[in-house]
Amino acid sequence: MNIGAGQRTSLLGLLDLVRDVTGRGLPHTCQPRRGGDVRDSLASLERAHELIGYQPRVTLREGLQQTWTWFTSSRHPTDAVRWRRPPRAYDQRDWDARRAPPGVPIGDRVADARRRNRYLPFAAPLIGEEEIAEVVDTLRSDWITTGPKVASFEAEFAAAVSAPAALALNSCTAGLHTALAVRGVGPGDEVITTR
Repeated sequence: MNIGAGQRTSLLGLLDLVRDVTGRGLPHTCQPRRGGDVRDSLASLERAHELIGYQPRVTLREGLQQTWTWFTSSRHPTDAVRWRRPPRAYDQRDWDARRAPPGVPIGDRVADARRRNRYLPFAAPLIGEEEIAEVVDTLRSDWITTGPKVASFEAEFAAAVSAPAALALNSCTAGLHTALAVRGVGPGDEVITTR
């Protein structure tokens, strides 16, 4: 199931939108196509519409503008994210165990005691100086997507798993599609999978 704007957007068009919204130009370099690159694609929203009635409500430009406004209105992204669930009523015994200070209405404190006012990450990444240096090196190399580091990763990964070759892809969907193509699965064949 795909969620999106339901329209094609070129990379150069996206760069223009980002420049218009942020007021900042993004330097870029055009390179020759790499064999196997997908030139044009458009994710279908039919399934999302059928299952949950999804319909795009904002354009890509509007979404970028809202995201940029949110990002620039806070000192740090994590400071801007607030816990939006309504206060949950906790058992009185649970609050009593916390020994509320005298003179403070317990009811009011229960509403605030268990609410986070800062973003709680699901899984904080473990990133060291070596990883940061690699990212900076990539950003300065003029290769943001496919490039020398991808080819190096493919070779090292293939060696690590004792495979004749490895192919880095941009998504699990692309990986599944490639695996089916390699196995010769095509139109009319039966594929059994999980939901």
